[in-house]
Amino acid sequence: MDLDNNYFELLSYEHSKDSLVYDKYEDKKNEKMLFEVKKVQIEMLKDRGYNIPDDEILLLENEDNFEYFLEYLENKKQDIIKEMPKNKGSTSINIDIYNILNNIYYNDDDESILVQYASKGTSSKEISKEIIKKFLKKLNNINFGILITDSKLSSGSNELIITQSNENIQIFRENELNVNPTKRLAFNNYRLIPKNQEEQKLKELKSIKSQLPKILIDDPIVKYYNFKHKDLIQIERNDENYLPSMCPRYYIYKTII
Repeated sequence: MDLDNNYFELLSYEHSKDSLVYDKYEDKKNEKMLFEVKKVQIEMLKDRGYNIPDDEILLLENEDNFEYFLEYLENKKQDIIKEMPKNKGSTSINIDIYNILNNIYYNDDDESILVQYASKGTSSKEISKEIIKKFLKKLNNINFGILITDSKLSSGSNELIITQSNENIQIFRENELNVNPTKRLAFNNYRLIPKNQEEQKLKELKSIKSQLPKILIDDPIVKYYNFKHKDLIQIERNDENYLPSMCPRYYIYKTII
């Protein structure tokens, strides 16, 4: 496995003594939770149009196999150690499980997105400002960024995110990604209508945006796809529990408020 140089920028080579280190990580309950989060994160990036590496596709194909996830973590760890630049002193580095889950993804337009996992550690109750600073620094040459955390952000961390005024950054708590919100009965295919097609679509619907049903900006679906305020969304009914003749597939349209 050849690792992009950008991959090593995802790794933190300085670990505090309270860091969650993969080599000593024994909390199986938390590992299983991270397995669920990682799977939904992969599905989310795939649904947004990003290309998923083969080893992560295999995670989805083995979605009920926790032992496979542990094997995946160990393989990633060994790949990192093998490919790590010599001057990093790889033999003395403890590799954080959260860093192993990090990745950079690209879509067909060569747009990039960084997904970084972060833990507060054992001596803090919140995600520190220092963690946010490191995350923002890694976004210098990246189009979008997602930070997945095990705790809420500190007040200082929130202020730092707000000062960025950047719609290309999203923060998720791990419990927001325990379940894929698109896997609902009946409605599970969502598509953004491009701005240059909105007028034509509204003409076809014989409607205006203000008359359409609404989705709140804080709806889990909106966050999952990173839809924006005033976006026009097409939602497809896809209920496998009904025969097509009884409940044919159809579309509804909503706007984000």
